[in-house]
Amino acid sequence: MLQAVAGKTLSGVPDIGLLLVTTRDGRPVYVRDLATVIIGPSPAEHHVWSLTRLGKKAWSTAPAVSVAFAKRPGANAVVVAEQLIQHADA
Repeated sequence: MLQAVAGKTLSGVPDIGLLLVTTRDGRPVYVRDLATVIIGPSPAEHHVWSLTRLGKKAWSTAPAVSVAFAKRPGANAVVVAEQLIQHADA
């Protein structure tokens, strides 16, 4: 049986920096030559705000969290909703 090998697995930031991008004047150009490689959270793409009316023309804003739930196929939606309300009140 033949074995095919696609390449080494990246095991950390240094390995990412050592990826070959191109060559210039016969010399290799690596990712680390073009960028700073870091592992971290991605920038926030969406923000959620809670708006509260303070008067006829005044509003108050505060950061909020959105939570979404989905029932499994075949589950009773009423039972799922009741259980979610119970857990939220706890």
